Amino acid sequence: MSDFVRQILVQAADPRGRYIYSSQDELLATCIQILTILATSIGARSPEILERGMQDARTLLHERGLLDQEQDR
Repeated sequence: MSDFVRQILVQAADPRGRYIYSSQDELLATCIQILTILATSIGARSPEILERGMQDARTLLHERGLLDQEQDR
Protein backbone atom coordinates (compact mmCIF):
# COMPACT_ATOMS: atom_id res chain seq x y z
CA MET A 1 0.00 0.00 0.00
CA SER A 2 2.77 2.46 0.88
CA ASP A 3 4.51 1.85 -2.47
CA PHE A 4 1.25 2.62 -4.27
CA VAL A 5 0.72 5.85 -2.32
CA ARG A 6 4.35 6.88 -2.86
CA GLN A 7 4.00 6.44 -6.64
CA ILE A 8 0.87 8.59 -6.70
CA LEU A 9 2.55 11.35 -4.72
CA VAL A 10 5.63 11.29 -6.96
CA GLN A 11 3.41 11.65 -10.02
CA ALA A 12 1.40 14.45 -8.43
CA ALA A 13 4.36 16.66 -7.49
CA ASP A 14 6.46 18.60 -9.98
CA PRO A 15 10.26 18.99 -9.65
CA ARG A 16 9.82 22.36 -7.92
CA GLY A 17 7.86 20.70 -5.13
CA ARG A 18 4.50 22.14 -6.15
CA TYR A 19 1.44 20.16 -7.10
CA ILE A 20 0.76 20.13 -10.82
CA TYR A 21 -3.01 20.35 -10.44
CA SER A 22 -4.82 23.64 -10.10
CA SER A 23 -7.01 22.06 -7.43
CA GLN A 24 -6.52 19.34 -4.87
CA ASP A 25 -9.60 17.41 -6.04
CA GLU A 26 -7.56 14.68 -7.71
CA LEU A 27 -5.45 14.12 -4.61
CA LEU A 28 -8.50 14.11 -2.37
CA ALA A 29 -10.22 11.56 -4.62
CA THR A 30 -7.14 9.33 -4.54
CA CYS A 31 -6.92 9.56 -0.74
CA ILE A 32 -10.60 8.68 -0.41
CA GLN A 33 -10.14 5.67 -2.69
CA ILE A 34 -7.10 4.44 -0.76
CA LEU A 35 -8.81 4.87 2.61
CA THR A 36 -11.94 3.11 1.32
CA ILE A 37 -9.89 0.12 0.17
CA LEU A 38 -8.10 0.05 3.53
CA ALA A 39 -11.34 0.32 5.54
CA THR A 40 -12.95 -2.44 3.46
CA SER A 41 -10.00 -4.71 4.05
CA ILE A 42 -9.94 -4.04 7.79
CA GLY A 43 -13.72 -4.42 8.04
CA ALA A 44 -13.58 -7.81 6.36
CA ARG A 45 -10.92 -9.02 8.78
CA SER A 46 -12.09 -7.38 11.99
CA PRO A 47 -15.32 -5.37 12.13
CA GLU A 48 -14.57 -4.44 15.75
CA ILE A 49 -11.28 -2.78 14.84
CA LEU A 50 -12.97 -0.92 11.98
CA GLU A 51 -15.70 0.39 14.31
CA ARG A 52 -13.12 1.47 16.89
CA GLY A 53 -11.12 3.25 14.19
CA MET A 54 -14.22 5.01 12.90
CA GLN A 55 -15.10 6.17 16.41
CA ASP A 56 -11.55 7.43 16.95
CA ALA A 57 -11.74 9.30 13.64
CA ARG A 58 -15.07 10.89 14.60
CA THR A 59 -13.57 11.97 17.94
CA LEU A 60 -10.55 13.56 16.26
CA LEU A 61 -12.70 15.33 13.66
CA HIS A 62 -15.04 16.61 16.37
CA GLU A 63 -12.12 17.90 18.49
CA ARG A 64 -10.81 19.85 15.49
CA GLY A 65 -14.20 21.33 14.67
CA LEU A 66 -14.45 19.38 11.41
CA LEU A 67 -17.50 17.35 12.35
CA ASP A 68 -20.90 18.93 12.77
CA GLN A 69 -22.79 18.03 15.97
CA GLU A 70 -25.49 16.40 13.81
CA GLN A 71 -22.88 14.20 12.10
CA ASP A 72 -21.38 13.19 15.43
CA ARG A 73 -24.36 11.01 16.37
